[in-house]
Order: sequence, then structure tokens, then C-alpha cells
Amino acid sequence: MAKLSLSEVSKKFHVDRSTIYRAVRNGRLSRSSDGQFDLAEVIRCFGEPEQTSQKIKSSKQEGDESTK
Repeated sequence: MAKLSLSEVSKKFHVDRSTIYRAVRNGRLSRSSDGQFDLAEVIRCFGEPEQTSQKIKSSKQEGDESTK
């Protein structure tokens, strides 16, 4: 399973660090003894991460094709 650091979770899921700490404190999210978060656990808690870069790329490609 993929492991993520606190910073990686914050960036990929667009969640503030304090929100992550609160989820751990309230028992909604668990972390391993080395401080890493399991990707599946983070998805369960916060949902799928937004894939904004892929959406932007695909919409640009579609726009380029329509102008030809």
C-alpha cells in the first residue's frame, strides 16, 4: 500500500494540516507509527483527490482538436 506524509496528504487532497490532525485526534483517520498515512485510509476519510492537472490538459487537447 502507498504511504503518504502529512504534507503529501495536505497537498494532494487540498486539506489543511489542522484538518488532518483533527481527523487523527477524533479517530476518523489513522496513521502508522512512523507518521505516514495509508492512501486508502486517506481516501476513505477525505474522498478521492481532485485531478485538476489532468482535467486542464484534457480540456486543452479537446479545444486544440476543435480548432483544426
